[in-house]
Amino acid sequence: MFLVPLTLTEKIEEFVAELIVSNEDLSARNAISAAIGEFPNAKAIDAVFAFVSMASALEQPLFDYTGRDAKLSAELYRSIAILVADIYAVERLRGWPVTCAQLSEFWVETDETFFIPGQAVKAVTNLT
Repeated sequence: MFLVPLTLTEKIEEFVAELIVSNEDLSARNAISAAIGEFPNAKAIDAVFAFVSMASALEQPLFDYTGRDAKLSAELYRSIAILVADIYAVERLRGWPVTCAQLSEFWVETDETFFIPGQAVKAVTNLT
């Protein structure tokens, strides 16, 4: 039997699925942030496709990843919308295609607090 190697998008989707299954308390935005960090050389738009595929899979009754699939799916879709806005911003600043590494750099440079909640703590700490 001939096995076809996984595409990068499939690898990202598997990574997110594994995170979700192994950590029931993980938020969608933390899963997205972890995947963006895990695949720095991937095109950010490819990661978006993987996240949408995962959100769609969570909606299917055939799959039963966690006891909160429907809620997590909705949370993923909302997080993806914010992610796409960030990709657009990076594209306008640095050109196309946007990589996951560029997206991570953008989050740090702009003190992003949605995908990197620790940035908010850093910002508050620096006020003293």
